[in-house]
Amino acid sequence: MIIFRIMFMLSFLFYSVSSLSGGMLTSPPRETIARGEESCIEGKDSQCKPWVVHIYNQVKLGQYKKTISSCTGSLIAPNYILTASHCYYDPKEHNPNISFEGYIIKDYKKK
Repeated sequence: MIIFRIMFMLSFLFYSVSSLSGGMLTSPPRETIARGEESCIEGKDSQCKPWVVHIYNQVKLGQYKKTISSCTGSLIAPNYILTASHCYYDPKEHNPNISFEGYIIKDYKKK
């Protein structure tokens, strides 16, 4: 009999919460960090974040290029980008490309 009462109370509670919330018991959608919103959307200057840069390393496989890593960074000065330590590669070993507002900086060198 106690189990029946508990089940009845839980069912009633669930029904009450469901009816009061209008059936909106879903969580809000999450946005990812690495593949989040675009830095600049054409025609919407309020959406621009010109300090956000995309850093990626590519290797050539025959006639194709393959991206082996992808990170984001923040432009903190004209010659400095702040990023996570796992995004750093020695330019002597890898050739990092940095994309900034649609432009690609191919000749990145450590200064």
